[in-house]
Amino acid sequence: MKGKKAPKSKPRSTLRKPDQAVDDIFVAEYLSNGFNGAAAYRVAHPKASAATAGANAYNLLKKTEIRKKVREWVTESLSVRKDTLDHEIIQLLLKRAFYDPEDFIDENGLMKDGVNRAARKGVIDGMIHRETKDSSWTEYKLADRDKALELLAKYIALIKPDPGEGGTGTKIIVLPSTAKPEEWEKLFGGEEEAKS
Repeated sequence: MKGKKAPKSKPRSTLRKPDQAVDDIFVAEYLSNGFNGAAAYRVAHPKASAATAGANAYNLLKKTEIRKKVREWVTESLSVRKDTLDHEIIQLLLKRAFYDPEDFIDENGLMKDGVNRAARKGVIDGMIHRETKDSSWTEYKLADRDKALELLAKYIALIKPDPGEGGTGTKIIVLPSTAKPEEWEKLFGGEEEAKS
């Protein structure tokens, strides 16, 4: 056996060759599980250890083709829902900017009876229950109306193209904080209303 050489073994690569189907599984799982890369990696690569899944997912997410797939899915997903999202964001900001605290809180600072959770949604940012030896009470943190107005103006400026600039710029409109929700709806409610 002296004249025969042992066959050279090819060095094993620590990285797998790109596998389109496995990459697609990783991306689909990453997007469906709330952007948990380690968990997505373990679905795409079931034999991977928990210890290495996070690092491998991190490396995968740095790859241009993976990032492109994630970006395309997010862009497509948001574009389908853009009108709905715009409407929901504006409605929430309108509610936060124009609520009346007396609709929720009585003259003693207590939550009025019969105010349901849906009516309070977006207006009450937090509740703290406090107790002393003699009494207990709940404190409510209400939405900052000035901040909501500021965010509403910025959001509207962001989504409304300026027709005078060929649709590439934005038009910023400054309204007094006394504007009523109906006035905001009239100005920014939708394209059909704006055309009429």
